[in-house]
Amino acid sequence: MPDQPPYAQASRFPDLVALRWAAVVALAVTVPGLTLPRPAVAAEAREDALDLSKQALDAYLAGAFAKAALLYMKAWQTWPSEHLYLYNAARAAERAGQLDEAAKSYAKFLSLAPADHPESGKARYHLDDIRKAKAPPAPAVVAPPARTLP
Repeated sequence: MPDQPPYAQASRFPDLVALRWAAVVALAVTVPGLTLPRPAVAAEAREDALDLSKQALDAYLAGAFAKAALLYMKAWQTWPSEHLYLYNAARAAERAGQLDEAAKSYAKFLSLAPADHPESGKARYHLDDIRKAKAPPAPAVVAPPARTLP
């Protein structure tokens, strides 16, 4: 059947085409980080994250640090490639007194952001401060009672 047009030849292998698509879908579902490109959805997610970050900044400037931390975290979850949202979530959580959450966010930021990110040094500094603040105080050294000399 070599005299058939190409579309007719391709239709002889419908199972092969379906199998290829099934493999692509299976990879996209099972391999973390592997997704099919969807530019319209990505642009919408980026805009949503930007809106959330604007709300977070307004909350932060108003002194509502806990709210700002939540909004920055939502912005980062919406657009995870913007590491600054995660850093800002950590800063706001720290200002709100949520030291455990701040420490987790700083650590996550440091593990995900490039080493040369402008906020990496600050994140390490703030994380060290939190760890020092949470460390139990050193036991007091009790001096032995003074003795009189013979």
